[in-house]
This record gives sequence, structure tokens and C-alpha cells, in this order.
Amino acid sequence: MVSPYDFSYPSGVNTQAINLSKYLISIGHNVDIIGPSSTRTTIDGITFHSLGKCISFPIASTATRISLNPKIFFNLRAILKKQFDVIHIHEPFMPLVSLSTLLLAQSPIIATFHAYHEYKNNYKILQNMMYQLMNRIDHAVCVSKTSQSYIQAWLEKFTGDVSIIGNGIDVSRFNGPRKHHAVSHPFTVTFIGRDEPRKGLKLLLEAMNKLSYSNYPMKLLIAGPHDLSPYHNLFPNLFNKTEIELLGPVNNDVIPNILSATDVLCAPSLEGESFGIILLEGLASHTPVVATNIKGYTDVLSLRNYPTIPVNDTGAIANAVETLLLNPSLRHQMAELGNHIVRKYDWTVIGPKIESIYWDVRGK
Repeated sequence: MVSPYDFSYPSGVNTQAINLSKYLISIGHNVDIIGPSSTRTTIDGITFHSLGKCISFPIASTATRISLNPKIFFNLRAILKKQFDVIHIHEPFMPLVSLSTLLLAQSPIIATFHAYHEYKNNYKILQNMMYQLMNRIDHAVCVSKTSQSYIQAWLEKFTGDVSIIGNGIDVSRFNGPRKHHAVSHPFTVTFIGRDEPRKGLKLLLEAMNKLSYSNYPMKLLIAGPHDLSPYHNLFPNLFNKTEIELLGPVNNDVIPNILSATDVLCAPSLEGESFGIILLEGLASHTPVVATNIKGYTDVLSLRNYPTIPVNDTGAIANAVETLLLNPSLRHQMAELGNHIVRKYDWTVIGPKIESIYWDVRGK
């Protein structure tokens, strides 16, 4: 199981790689994880081949932690002598770990494509080389129709198989009892995400500022490395009237507890989402989700016509939150609707689909 991202920092792709590994081990397979890590040397008892420290490298609008150390190539060559039955590479064109593995691997290769950006990808300038690299892959997996659209140009001459298989989630982790509050408790709105403009936190703050004039008892819970000081002068009423709690960076272990105390989860992203695992985590927690109708999010939520809101619309965010605040029965209906969606992404559903691909490429 190969990922190019720093295993010492939170990453949606790494979380998928780790949890898929755990699922495969639970049903009797042997799994090694290969990837860079600035500080972490072990991963939950799984055999982990750490390929050294990373740097923060800007890709699109995201600060991505990857390793560009050329020694990786030689270290990988030694690791891959183990002759794995299959090699599963996440983001196979991402330097240097995934790309080097794609070049060096002699075993059958499954590759998962997670990314999506609004602009055309940068691979076009290397078109012929990319076609050749793509055809080293035996089976390409895209986490959504949106992520498939991002690599569509490289599928035109691809001779392998292609599947769309969503990200997985352990639904049982989020099925704990919800924290019941007194009637007078503040209505809790939660945001979980990186400190990047595309995640839309500023829009949520503006929407909550509008709601603060209605004097509803509300609380805003923010998880992630966020500094709100630039917004104090922009939204003074929000900071005067609304309880705001900054949790800072959080690991995956505490997210179920955060969501169990949440009345509404807001995901006001502007762009660049290929899937939206945080949506599934909210739905699995029986928490109503207010999410924008961007590509990636709608791939998940359209399964049951789950309602979404327009992009970049603070009024729509405020209206959706207020409607849910005033309508407990609607919150219950959305929780039930979300429960039907999230079942399709439990590891007991997603895991066997990926395992069957392993058997297929190994047999070929």
C-alpha cells in the first residue's frame, strides 16, 4: 500500500490507505505500507516502510507534504525486492514516492486516483510519457466520477481496467450515542477542515455573523489549524454574540466525539473536492450536513437526492442553518436520509470491491 504523502500529518489519502490496510489484514491478508514520514515510525501495528522526511510543496491551492529526496528511488528498489503479490499506489503520478513506485514495481499495480481540480491537469505537457506511465497500471480506481473526469485524457489510450469505487468509512466508529443537551444548550455548528480559502470557512463565518443578529443561542466549533484574528473586525457581532471554540488540528480518533456533539456540520467548500469523506463522517454520526453543490460532494450526496446549497452563497448557508435550527423534525429526516447514503461506503462494502480487483490483476 503506497501513498506519497507525509504519514506524520493528517491526510485524507493516508487515512484511506491505512484503513484499507486494516480491513485487508482483518480478513487475512498481509499488508505493508510504504510512504514518507517526517516523524512517525509505526502505523497501528502494520508493517511500515518509512521513506524519510517531507517538505511542504504547493499543489493547486493546497500545501501538500511530499518527499522530493532522490534517495527514495534507491530505497524503494530495495523494498520492492520483497515481490509483493500486488502493489496498490495512491495518486500514482505524485512525486516522488508514488511515481517512483510506478516506475520500479514488477508486481501487478492497482492505482487509486483521488484528486480533482477545476483547471485542466498539468500532465498535458508530458502527454506521451503519461500514456506510457498509465499503461504500467493494471487497474485504475477513481474515487468518484469527478476524479475520473480529471484523468479522462489519460484513459483514452489506457489498456487496463477502470473502476469507480468511493472512499471507505468504518460506519460503526460514528454510531455511538449522540450527546444530548438541555433544551437551552447552544445550537452547535461545526466546521472541520484545512486552513485553505477553498474550504469556505470565511463564508461560514459571514453566514454565522448574519445569524448572530437573530440572537439564537448558537455555538461555532472549528477544527483545524485556523487563526480567526483577521476576521474580528469583519464580523464583530459574531465574536460578541456567538460562542466560538477553536479545537486546532485534530486527529481522526476524536472526530466521532466532535460530531456526536454537533447539531449541523457545514462544508461550504468552493472547489477542488473529489469526494468529501467529511460528509460521510457527518452522515454516519446522524448529523445533518450543509454542503455546497460542487463536483465531488454531489457525487456522494446525489445518491439519495440529499439537499445541497449553491457555492459561494453566505445567504444560502445562513438560511440552511437557520432552517435546521428551527426544525428538529427536518434534522431527523436528514439524519435518516444520510444513514441510507453512508451504508454504501462502509468498509464491509468498499473493501470487498477492492479486494476483488487484487485477485483479478494477480490472476492475470
